[in-house]
Amino acid sequence: TSTPVLNPKRYMSSSPCCACAAKIADALKARRNIKLSIFAARLFEWEEAEIQAGLKALHAAGCKIRVMKPLDFSYTWDTFVENEDQPLNLWADCKENYEYYHERLADILQ
Repeated sequence: TSTPVLNPKRYMSSSPCCACAAKIADALKARRNIKLSIFAARLFEWEEAEIQAGLKALHAAGCKIRVMKPLDFSYTWDTFVENEDQPLNLWADCKENYEYYHERLADILQ
């Protein structure tokens, strides 16, 4: 019998630190049937070389790393937050924040 493919998604306020990225990458390499997607609101200390190396290791291990778009914030608000029917109020430059971190991540992973 074949092992089923699992596609977990993690929504995080920040991308993983280098130590956590290494542990996640090792776990993904050991369990090839797990296809993890990480959606991060921001990149944690992305200027640091060891953080960039951790993100590259995750990517090389098959992890899909994405920066959260405004629509992702709405999804997490509606799906995971006990929001008492209150609307999500995104900050004024949410789209610009996404574009900035999206470009930084693309540069790191190229």
